[in-house]
Amino acid sequence: MELKICPDGSVGIIFKKDKKYLMFRRLKKPEGWAGVAGHLDGDAPLDAAIKESKEEIGIDIQFKKLDFLFQKKIFPNSCWRGDYNSHEWIVYEYELVAGENPRINEPEKHANIGFFTAEEIKEKFAKEPHDPAWLNIFSKAGVI
Repeated sequence: MELKICPDGSVGIIFKKDKKYLMFRRLKKPEGWAGVAGHLDGDAPLDAAIKESKEEIGIDIQFKKLDFLFQKKIFPNSCWRGDYNSHEWIVYEYELVAGENPRINEPEKHANIGFFTAEEIKEKFAKEPHDPAWLNIFSKAGVI
């Protein structure tokens, strides 16, 4: 299969709280369990991470400590913007603090937000639809 990389890279943020990880069900392509993510849209990766966090789960991480985890081409990774099957990802991690309560900000795009242990994530990914990129991200980050 030919590798078709989206010309706009992607950013992902692994949100942690009490040794659990945030996920929600994405309702649009690619559908299934996933984490906070989005295209760079011309922004620097850190700026895109801040924007996606605010847009998707209502958490303002500006001026807070985001830990860079890795940069990697991820395949397969379908794209709603075109006939692409891969993206260049930049992934960060953020530990939520007391008082930060993520919520679904875009109910037309996401549902069922929650925090899950590594074992619960493995189980969900084995039995339910999920974004293959997030299987790759959680694996590379040592979550699962």
